[in-house]
Amino acid sequence: MITFDRGVNLQAWPGFKASVQSTEMGLTLAADNIFKFMTTTSCLDKIRQMMGESSDPAVARNKVKAEFSGKSIVANWGNKRTYIVSGVDFDQNPSTHKFVWNEKEVTLAEYFES
Repeated sequence: MITFDRGVNLQAWPGFKASVQSTEMGLTLAADNIFKFMTTTSCLDKIRQMMGESSDPAVARNKVKAEFSGKSIVANWGNKRTYIVSGVDFDQNPSTHKFVWNEKEVTLAEYFES
């Protein structure tokens, strides 16, 4: 991972992409070096910034939904999994959002407390 100067808020993650193709001469393996460029700004920081830029909360919420819905984000913990944002719900928070975990309904806050 390459981190740029402080003012840029970007990291470059090196990796590779491999593909196999069938040709007249047999199978061909193509391996290329690639980089993913990631912002170091968290989703929460971006949401707060966007909410602060508009005097109308409804307009700001619509801008946030447009910015994140359908986009790919990378979780900055564990194995850096990639998630696709299906939508943004401003009526939920970690204390009210519930889901089933280990056959029991828990809130997001309870899940991360354990």
